[in-house]
Amino acid sequence: MAAAPGPARGLAAGLAHGVALGAASVAAQGLAVLLLAAPPAVRAGALDECSRRVASQREVAPCLEAARRAATDAMLESYIAVGREMAALERVTGRSGPIAALRDNQRDFERYLRSHCELVRQSYGSGNGAGQAQLACEVDQLRARERLLSELAPERPAAPADKAAPRPPAKP
Repeated sequence: MAAAPGPARGLAAGLAHGVALGAASVAAQGLAVLLLAAPPAVRAGALDECSRRVASQREVAPCLEAARRAATDAMLESYIAVGREMAALERVTGRSGPIAALRDNQRDFERYLRSHCELVRQSYGSGNGAGQAQLACEVDQLRARERLLSELAPERPAAPADKAAPRPPAKP
């Protein structure tokens, strides 16, 4: 049988291409559903890191607690560095606002952190691993916050006694 001439051949090729794209799309959607169906902490992150690093399940929570302390420290270092930059900006421009905006932003982040990680914990129902999932969520969010803050402050040595750098807002 001869190939269909002209537009008919183009239509047949287009239909075959569309079927192939449709199958790839269905496969991609299936993968996305599987990834979304997994509890958030099961995906790569602090929980996965600690689970692979320690010898027993009992050691996962202490590993996550240590990771949370380290992530908190790193985030606070970046916060202080950004605070120095905002203080310098206020001095140079003579306008206030950047430090207050940073403090408000940090307060909003802390609310989000508590709320989001509580949601993650609740997503486990009363099942095992809810506490570890919440800790892992906090670690992952603190690491992400540190990365975002570090983009706002170029790397430079910290001034040893810069009192103009703001402190994080007190937790309510």
